[in-house]
Amino acid sequence: MNDHRFIVKSTSSLIVLTIFVKLCGIIKQSVIAYYFGTNSEMDMYFIASDFVAEIGIVFFSALMINLVNLYLEEKEAHQKGSNIFTDTTVVFVLLSVAVSLVISIFPGHLARVLAPGAAEESISRLILYLRLFCFALACVAVSNICTAVLNAERDFLPGKCVGFIQSVCVIVCCILIYKKTGILSLIIG
Repeated sequence: MNDHRFIVKSTSSLIVLTIFVKLCGIIKQSVIAYYFGTNSEMDMYFIASDFVAEIGIVFFSALMINLVNLYLEEKEAHQKGSNIFTDTTVVFVLLSVAVSLVISIFPGHLARVLAPGAAEESISRLILYLRLFCFALACVAVSNICTAVLNAERDFLPGKCVGFIQSVCVIVCCILIYKKTGILSLIIG
């Protein structure tokens, strides 16, 4: 009976939190549209941010499933999972740095593939945004590792809060530093 209550309570909490986080994401998009409107610069920003986010998903999602299994096996065998956590963090950060370096070395080629019909000025902006965003992959790696470990410990709520934190940071940066930094306020957020 306790397992049933835990599942119902956990599922209900996750549903409510997910809806809340999605609503915050909608508000974030509205704030971005208010401050920046729609133009080719925003298109280049979203191409770069979405590309880096997708790269993070490609590289880290499959690895996260294996990390959870390894973590649970390590924990069961030794009553701790910290060794696998530390080793995985180092490997993932090194992998993300390597991918970031590749992106930052070849952003022109990548920009032309991602936005083939864009004007040269837009391509230049996309190159800048790719270089700025690619180093966020290390943060994505650490965030995914922490979320995987928390999920393995059956603590699902913190991982769902990442979107909320990101939305709040972007909204605050738009409101507070937009006039001084322009579109960089989105990248800082």
